[in-house]
Order: sequence, then structure tokens, then C-alpha cells
Amino acid sequence: MTTRAVVGNRPPRSERASRAPQPLNVDVTIDGDGAHLLAHSVRGISSVVRTDAVSLIEQSARICELIARKAGRNRELRDVVRDLSRRLLDPLEAAVDSCSEVIISLPLGALRIPIDVLTYRRAPLFLRRPVSYRIGRTSNRPFVCQSPCTALILSDASADPDRACLTVAKTLSQVTYQDDREATRDSLRLQTPRDVLVVSLHGRIGGPERDHLEIHKGRVHAEDLTSLRPRLAYLDSCNLGVSRVFIRSLRAAGTVYYVAPIVSNEAGDSSTRTMTMFFENLVTGIAPEVALFKTRRELWRVYRERDFGRRLWRAFPFRLYRLN
Repeated sequence: MTTRAVVGNRPPRSERASRAPQPLNVDVTIDGDGAHLLAHSVRGISSVVRTDAVSLIEQSARICELIARKAGRNRELRDVVRDLSRRLLDPLEAAVDSCSEVIISLPLGALRIPIDVLTYRRAPLFLRRPVSYRIGRTSNRPFVCQSPCTALILSDASADPDRACLTVAKTLSQVTYQDDREATRDSLRLQTPRDVLVVSLHGRIGGPERDHLEIHKGRVHAEDLTSLRPRLAYLDSCNLGVSRVFIRSLRAAGTVYYVAPIVSNEAGDSSTRTMTMFFENLVTGIAPEVALFKTRRELWRVYRERDFGRRLWRAFPFRLYRLN
């Protein structure tokens, strides 16, 4: 297992400190030579980190598995996070110091790599910087979610026991709200485009069935949502943050932002807080990246007395992608 960082074109510390913060782009590639992280910013800071691809994938999967257990195995979780942080983030510390946000590009075949949970300056990266993910080229045009805003909201009482979706419906305007017992695949396919799609349904990925959402009258697949063409899709549904099928379909439909958990998330409680705080932040006019950043920091504070694994399970699961 080897890790090597190559740093070039880095201006003096005094010059870096005098400039306004800028995004840091971290592009992850995996090929026959291993895994490579290319970090670059408009400030001229660039770094390349090379490491073993097999261990990267295995350790990433293990971190997600341990977080999804909710509690226990804290020592193992800390050890794996610490080791992967040393290999991937420590060589990029100077670049992260100088940035205002981190933009991570992942290959579709390696979506479980959780760079934002790795440790930077003695805390998870997601608590230090706004983080978003990409799976291809995207626009940098601003995205603002302010009234008037059309939305479709779907809720299942067992996935949304606190009825967070009703709270979000009051936060947004021009909302169509449906219980999962009302929704059908055919009715969803006939929906007109909306600015925002909010879903709190049980999600399933992998196995013999295609990735899907569960409603009372069956399953909803990714293509059933494409007629909505939402600019922002928020799915409170287990594991759909790593569904290549949903990411591809929503990207093709023109969705700009996609938010979903990369592990099995909690029904109610922390997921309720995540959803309500995210949209309360979003409608103030800030970027979705910042809205999620503020939300996660508050969740980390709220659940500060929990053990490490449970705290991560409640504050960390939701990932934000910019798709277009």
C-alpha cells in the first residue's frame, strides 16, 4: 500500500492568505495503475495523491458498513477513518486550508468512497467545508430555491413518522403533497415538471430487483420520476445516494442537485431534522452545498453525546450531488 503526494505551483503562504477563498476540486480516478486523487484550485495549488485502489474501495465500503450499524465497533471505525484520512486527506491539507468548499468528482463505479467523512484538522471534512459531489462535467451557474417554487412531495408514514414532509410543504410554496397510498407509477409518469421533488419513501438498491422506491401500490423506478424534471431532488430513502440508476436518470432529466443518503438512514429523528433544516436553510437563498453544510454541523452539535458511530449515522448520511 503506497501513497504519494506531488505538490506544485503553490504560491507563498502570505499570498495564499491574502486572496479570497476558492473551491477545491478533487478528481478521483481508478485504473490499472491504482487510485489517483487530483486536487486543483484556481489559486494554482495542485496535488496528486496515488494509492492502492483495492484497499481504497474495501476501506470505503467498510466505513459505510460500520456507519450503517449505528453504534458499536467505534474503535474499528475510528481506525479505518484515520488510516484512509492519512492516505488521502493529509497530503491535501494545505490545499483544503486555502479553499472555501470541496468539490469531489467520483467515477460511477466507486460512489461509496466517503471522502467527506475523513478527518481534516481533527474533525470530519463535512464539518469543516461545504462538500458536493460530481460524476461528470457540470455548470457553475447559481441555483436558488426561493418563492415561488413548485414542488411535489411524497411521503410514507413508516419512513417519515414525524411527518417532516408536511413541515417542508409549509416551507415551500405551490406544493402538491401525496401520501404513498395515493401515488401510483402511472400518476407519477403523468406529472408536470416541478422545481423540487421531495421524497420520504423506503429505498432499495442492489439485489435481483432494480433500484426503486416503495409505495403502497408497488415500486417506483428512476424513470417514473423523469417527467418531473426537478431542478432539485431530495430523496429521504435508504442508500439511494449511491444508486447509479437514479443518478443517471435524474441527470438525463436535467436535475441540477440530487440529495440522498449513501447508507441506511434513520426513519424520523435525525432524518427529520436533516430534511427540515436543509430546506429552511435553502429557502433563505443560500447554495444547496452551504445549506447541507449548515445542517450537518447543527446535527453534529445536537447529537454530541452519542457514541462516534451513532453520531456519524445521524449527522453524515446525506450526500449532495451536482448533476448538471
